Amino acid sequence: MTPVFVALLLAQGTKKPPPVDVWSPPTPRVFAAWNGQFAFKVLPTEQGTKAIGYLFSVDGDGSEHEIWKRALECVPVEVYVSDAGQVATIDEWGGRGKKHSLVTYDAKGKTTSDRSLRDLFPRMDPKREAFILQTPSSFQWMIQAQAGFYIPGNTRFSPVGLFDQDLKTGGRQVFWIKTFWGDLLRFDPDTGKELDRKQV
Repeated sequence: MTPVFVALLLAQGTKKPPPVDVWSPPTPRVFAAWNGQFAFKVLPTEQGTKAIGYLFSVDGDGSEHEIWKRALECVPVEVYVSDAGQVATIDEWGGRGKKHSLVTYDAKGKTTSDRSLRDLFPRMDPKREAFILQTPSSFQWMIQAQAGFYIPGNTRFSPVGLFDQDLKTGGRQVFWIKTFWGDLLRFDPDTGKELDRKQV
């Protein structure tokens, strides 16, 4: 279940934030990799302030095979799972664009990076800030953004294939975010390192 933002659309294109934004309590959710080989459960605690993450594959008989299970850095809003089992989460439930704006986990469940919005954009200029809708709880930086995992150079499955001829990863998965204002950021989920960023 996604958060409900009252008067959000009316506030777009203006500097005045909507009067109210309401977050429903987080509920258990499941996210799958594109190839269907991995899936990831987010299981919030009763208080809704923390969550357990559970990465699993499905065996031939339909049973789940646990790969890793651990407390997550936050209750995430968005979750992406790679075809190799890495996980990336975007934003924290109850307040987007603050702490935990991007968290990456390797295929064994280790946290490899945990970035706030300010970590992602330390030198945000006024032109870019104008694209971020501010509500009482959040900085809505992912409106009309795109994100996901892919392998650079694999243009058949690469949504940003036209922009990665200069990025060589040896066939390893990369997590990418393309913002509404045109910044393309790419990260290595196994190390948490930012690989590059550019305007597209």
